[in-house]
Amino acid sequence: MYAILQEARKGRRLGIKYLALIDKTKVPGQYWTSDNADLIFRFKSQKAAISRALKLHNNAKVMTYEEAVEIIKDQKHQIETHKK
Repeated sequence: MYAILQEARKGRRLGIKYLALIDKTKVPGQYWTSDNADLIFRFKSQKAAISRALKLHNNAKVMTYEEAVEIIKDQKHQIETHKK
């Protein structure tokens, strides 16, 4: 399984560096998440993920789903720590 992450344009002061493409069937009208790993879209093939990433901006990167989940979970911790 694969996922797409891209660099966030805003939110660096809050600890947001990356956004993950989400499954729109789970949250209609939303395309990206900075802190909810449960919403990350899972591509079955690397080829499909690469094809989709090429249509995106802000340095979209394809990686394994597990890597993306780890990055977003770590980022969520940083965001929560920053809020305190």
